[in-house]
Amino acid sequence: MVAYTVLRRMGGVTRAAMAPTMSSPDEMMKKMNMDGIMNRMSMMGGTMSAMGGPANLPADMTRSQFVVLRGYRQGMKSSSQIADTLSMSKVDVDKETSTLVANGYLTNDMRLSSKAMDVLGN
Repeated sequence: MVAYTVLRRMGGVTRAAMAPTMSSPDEMMKKMNMDGIMNRMSMMGGTMSAMGGPANLPADMTRSQFVVLRGYRQGMKSSSQIADTLSMSKVDVDKETSTLVANGYLTNDMRLSSKAMDVLGN
């Protein structure tokens, strides 16, 4: 029984010693072809950041307003639906929505304006 336990543990050590080593971050990026992905993203939009938003927002829009605006663009009909999806409070979404309406990105019936479409891209 003791010999079995010793041999079993040695087998685990041997397997661990023979296992391939972890790739460096550079090698992992090459395997995933991140350079190619980033090049395609820049060719498609040019102004999109890694987080999916524009690199430079208009002066009258914050990042949270942009995210709320995208919620309306994706077809969400109410601030409570957007709040649930984004894990934000409904009060904050209502505040951002009213600012978007005041700045001309949303109409009074929560439809996107041409100004919003310019920011969103399509």
